[in-house]
Amino acid sequence: MEPGLMDLTGEVGRLAIRKAGAGREAVGDVEKCLACVDGVCQGVQDLVYLPGGVGKKMGAVRSTLLKIEGVLYELALLSHAGIRAKAPEPVQREDAADADDSTGF
Repeated sequence: MEPGLMDLTGEVGRLAIRKAGAGREAVGDVEKCLACVDGVCQGVQDLVYLPGGVGKKMGAVRSTLLKIEGVLYELALLSHAGIRAKAPEPVQREDAADADDSTGF
């Protein structure tokens, strides 16, 4: 098993966080991400011998697993509370727009 597989779990964790931005509709996608990371974690734990470098990365894999579980928990809270989460719209500051015009930047 290559350490690259262990690094993949971090990418899957980042994907789960991005998907969670969609709110309750993303629960299924986040659950798939959790299953992927959990599968890698369980598979590595079942090995009798861990190739060099893999054992060091188990802490990061467990951390990713916990983060995804936390995201699912928060999505469940949103679902049960009936709260709709939406990212705020970007706001352009007036003083920043004025500064661009006067300084030539």
